[in-house]
Amino acid sequence: MFIITQNVSASTVSDWIRILTPLHVSDPNTQASLLTLLATVNEIRAERNALVHGLWREGPEPNTAIIQTIRLDRAEIIKDEFATAADLNDLIQRSTEALIEALALRDKIIGQPNP
Repeated sequence: MFIITQNVSASTVSDWIRILTPLHVSDPNTQASLLTLLATVNEIRAERNALVHGLWREGPEPNTAIIQTIRLDRAEIIKDEFATAADLNDLIQRSTEALIEALALRDKIIGQPNP
């Protein structure tokens, strides 16, 4: 499984988890929590990808940036986004919260506490 998951995109692995969840997680509340978490992770991943792969230029104010992204799968193919250090800190915070939630769900699903 490790070899397979290391050679496909994170969004594909997320789709697989979404599809397989009803087969391996019997509790409807846990299923819903996992699917909600996957949606959150997808949003965070999209924002992270825009920051990492976007074209950065200095913003109009100190400590700001304009990040240009290009995505063929959206109505606005070329998009400029304004970013601040607070935006980056918020992304880190949301990523950390999603990780903590994922670890708690993992423990709930496999029935073992996090070491």
